[in-house]
Amino acid sequence: MNENMRASQNAISLLTEYERGPDDGSVELSPGGAALTAYHCHPGMELTIGYGCLKWFDGEDVNLAHRLAGEDEAIALLRFHLKPYENAVLGALTRQATQSQLDGMVCQAFNIGIAAWKSSSVLSSFNEGLLEDAAANFGKWSGATCSRPPKDQREDPNYAPKIKYDHNNMPRWVGPDGQYCDYMLRYEGLLSRHYAEALLFMGRSFHRTLRSEQRMKLKLETDHPSRATWNAGKNRWEDGVKYRTPFKDVYAYAYDDLLPDTPASPRVPTTHVETTGAAAASPQPVQPPSSSSKVSPAPSVVPPTPAKKPEGAVIAPPAQPSPRAPVVPPKPIVIAPQPIHPNQLPTDADTSKNMADSTRMIGMVLVAIGSVIQVICTRLGVATALGAVAFDLSRDPTVIALTVTVILAALGWLTKKNGKKTFIRGADHAQGALH
Repeated sequence: MNENMRASQNAISLLTEYERGPDDGSVELSPGGAALTAYHCHPGMELTIGYGCLKWFDGEDVNLAHRLAGEDEAIALLRFHLKPYENAVLGALTRQATQSQLDGMVCQAFNIGIAAWKSSSVLSSFNEGLLEDAAANFGKWSGATCSRPPKDQREDPNYAPKIKYDHNNMPRWVGPDGQYCDYMLRYEGLLSRHYAEALLFMGRSFHRTLRSEQRMKLKLETDHPSRATWNAGKNRWEDGVKYRTPFKDVYAYAYDDLLPDTPASPRVPTTHVETTGAAAASPQPVQPPSSSSKVSPAPSVVPPTPAKKPEGAVIAPPAQPSPRAPVVPPKPIVIAPQPIHPNQLPTDADTSKNMADSTRMIGMVLVAIGSVIQVICTRLGVATALGAVAFDLSRDPTVIALTVTVILAALGWLTKKNGKKTFIRGADHAQGALH
């Protein structure tokens, strides 16, 4: 699923930014800030070289005889040293990771150790698909365990009851029973580093938000040392902490600083309960880190509370699409059948001829002529009947006229009827063609 993935140049860029050697002149540095010789890294005091590397090219622990030739060899050692962390992260994932998500988790495992990372809420939240919770949980790892008090703690009178000098006059932390122990201190530098890893995990650049001159001012308020929590199971004191700058504010500040080819991701949750000194006295159980880890986990802290957006930060929310007007489907066009007058129907009569030339017209003329002759003959017949009854009817012109009239009327009637049938038959044919 994730087998062929490896940490990208974005992960290398983050590690070279936060794993530089000390700039106090005690170690020779490369142009990028890599320690070219070994030094004891504060606060764990492990021998370290290059960009936070504890192992040499042969896999053995770094010793004081090792020396890097320059920046290129320091980068090569970092990539070599990163391989077991890449393999451990890839082997622990149960779901597909993006390149940015893998980069962020590898960078954190490189800092806190493989065993500690495998027990972290970052991994469990990611495997459950809770990406925003996983990003917020990066900031829980702001503590580092040390067995010897650093200089600022030695000079702080508040820490004096917890510090004792051994027979070599070396300062050591002591527990309530007076025995030597460890102390987990909180650092804003570690908070910044893990917030940078969380931004990388979410596909955002950390440079402007956390490393530039315009960077955010993170606030990590530790409780007074006299109220530090004693963890008997891990034989150490633990600073309580209040997260005055929750990750959701950092994410909002860097929201528009997308890494190349990174899709926008959702904002982190806004619920959080702050951990006070009293609450830190009963921390939720945390799995112990491996002996080789440089940083110890912090007590479980619920993700950050809603806080006001940092002053001066203008966060442009992701553009929301403007609401669209509802699309009304067009009404279907229905063409109602129009009544057709019989006179408008086409016929099989020849419309190129004048009506006067039609058969029906000829019949009408014959009927009219026959009617006129019939009227005339009727008048003559009446006069003849009154004046000469004994006249031979067979030669009477009136009888002949009546006979002609009847013949003409019959011809006219038949001709007219035939013309009407032809018209109706043509109309029926045209009506059938329309259907």
